[in-house]
Amino acid sequence: MARTRTIYNNEALFAGGSPATGTTTDTTGSIKKLHRVQSIGNSFEYALENINEYGKMAAIDRVNLDGSTSSLEFTYYVTDFENEKNLGFTINSAVSAISGFASKAEDDRNYYRYVAPEGLDAVGLGPTQGAVLAVGNGFINSYSLDVAVGAFPTASISVQGLNSASYPNGSAQSVPSVDPVTGRKWSGTFTLPTVLDSSSGKPSVIKPGDVKVSFSNENAALFQSLADASINIQKASVKVDFKLESIKKLGSNLAVSREMQYPIDVQVSIEALMSDLTTNTGLVDFICNTPQTNIIIDLYKSTCDSGGPTTSASDIFAKIIVKNAKLTSEDLSGSIGPNNTVSMQFTSQVGAANDSTNGLFFSGVIGYTGANVPQKST
Repeated sequence: MARTRTIYNNEALFAGGSPATGTTTDTTGSIKKLHRVQSIGNSFEYALENINEYGKMAAIDRVNLDGSTSSLEFTYYVTDFENEKNLGFTINSAVSAISGFASKAEDDRNYYRYVAPEGLDAVGLGPTQGAVLAVGNGFINSYSLDVAVGAFPTASISVQGLNSASYPNGSAQSVPSVDPVTGRKWSGTFTLPTVLDSSSGKPSVIKPGDVKVSFSNENAALFQSLADASINIQKASVKVDFKLESIKKLGSNLAVSREMQYPIDVQVSIEALMSDLTTNTGLVDFICNTPQTNIIIDLYKSTCDSGGPTTSASDIFAKIIVKNAKLTSEDLSGSIGPNNTVSMQFTSQVGAANDSTNGLFFSGVIGYTGANVPQKST
């Protein structure tokens, strides 16, 4: 009987090793399942150029000129940095989170969307039991992380690839990647691992009450209008757009790479309830001496403590640090009925792979031992 539909329990998402065309093919050891995935979307664009000539109204042909764009977008609940590590981010508070992308050590990989038979959970099934949608040479185009009152911490990822493919199963299939030199199909193969559930040591989710947002120098008049230490933050978002450029060359029908375009900004948006105003001599003075700050977002493993997040560093499962951020806008608004609010935008800039003082930094849990004990990175 033909398949009627596909729903969330039929699917799993995997990220392959980097580079997408490494000396070894994608195997069950290099391909990692992404956990707590909430949504997945694939798309494919293939633009055609009309070929016309004098003497004929309709085009005599329609030919692809600029190659294709294969895209993948997905979201997941952030409980630690195991997913980020498997996506190529550097988990180290002293090294830029995107240093692996900047140095091209972790810039592209293949992504595999596993689809189990209708009516079955994907978890527990092997590579021969489900079909696969794949994106080859996938480069992360944007990353964002959102924390908010009334919502679980969520990451959103956008990937642009050089190729896409589909397979009847995930065992000993041709990799979806293309040769970055010639732009033609790579000759390797892949085999997906069995779809396993996550470690029992992994939190099911991080609750809003176990999230803490702080500033490295909160008493340094960081805000133009508000007293720094008294704001009640409702939502915080960190976003990085990598602004990928397709690199093309004569002799290749596809782009041979997608390269980040610098400078790259790290945007932090914060929404809070309007609280105490600060003493301020004027916007002119603030502009002349805008203070810098590190914005820190800590995600703690829940202790069910009504007093809020624990103060123990060992219970921080994910720490996001945006270093040397400056306030770029502040919007105070109110109306009859709801609480008055303030929206603030901060901006930092990504530095080089060896720059430890600017941009985005991660530290926290990157995996679990056989005893389900968290493995942490500094």
